[in-house]
Amino acid sequence: MRHISPVLGKTSVITSHPMRDISPVLGKTCVITSNPMPDISPVLGKTSVITSHPIRDISPVLGATCVITSHPMRHISPVLGKTSVITSHPIRDISPVLGATCVITSHPMRHISPVLGKTSVITSHPMRDISPVLGKTCVITSHPMPDISPVLGKTSVITSHPMRDISPVLGATCVITCHPMRDISPVLGKTSVITSHPMRDISPVLGKTSVIISHPMRDISPGHHRRTNWQKLQHTTGNGVEKDNCHPFIHASTAYGVFKTIRQEATGLSIRTGKQSLSLDEQMNENATIKGTKRGAGHLVNE
Repeated sequence: MRHISPVLGKTSVITSHPMRDISPVLGKTCVITSNPMPDISPVLGKTSVITSHPIRDISPVLGATCVITSHPMRHISPVLGKTSVITSHPIRDISPVLGATCVITSHPMRHISPVLGKTSVITSHPMRDISPVLGKTCVITSHPMPDISPVLGKTSVITSHPMRDISPVLGATCVITCHPMRDISPVLGKTSVITSHPMRDISPVLGKTSVIISHPMRDISPGHHRRTNWQKLQHTTGNGVEKDNCHPFIHASTAYGVFKTIRQEATGLSIRTGKQSLSLDEQMNENATIKGTKRGAGHLVNE
């Protein structure tokens, strides 16, 4: 789980290493060498074909159907505008359908399954639910590694907000500002910096900082700031790219039962998650607040 490497208009080839490549390619096919857990690999406008290997393909296709060969723990496969049907296999389907209902057969470790506009109900099982419910609260039972906002050995409680937290932080506190569809953004031990734009950042950083340029729907990567104009391609600050403030763990809100109050002054939204129990949270300053901006999402600042 160490790199989300978007390539715009080209083919992404990534060397073999376990849990290391989230690699979206816009407009072409992403080919990734075989290794366990190597590829989160969306292809916009075409079909993504990935060789068989356990835990290796998160492979959404926007506007087309993604077909992946059978193997356990291997496909996250959303289809935008159509219904995604995936055969039964353990640990294999993260399968959201935008504008339709996603139905997945019962199996342990198998569904990251958000349904936009409806409620997602998933039976209890370890390692089973990345399951945001848009407009409602997702509550997940306590189990190790259950929600890819993974909290190991503790209970993950996710506040109510549309599609906002698939956000794992291993061994540290993750805080996410409130905004729809904006943060699939795990940071393992360090700071993730992501430029502002909706639906644009699946951006884990293992030991380094990830910076992604702004563009709508380009790397399954929601931006830090709210954008009212979904089709606007770029938001500049003088150099053509608007970047986030560099703060550790500003993109998620469900790790280790941390009690946080996140305020979005622009919309008046208040979010609470978990309970305060971490010393790291104290190190991050208990007075941390989110200052809203006219764009809506806000920055994490220490007052």
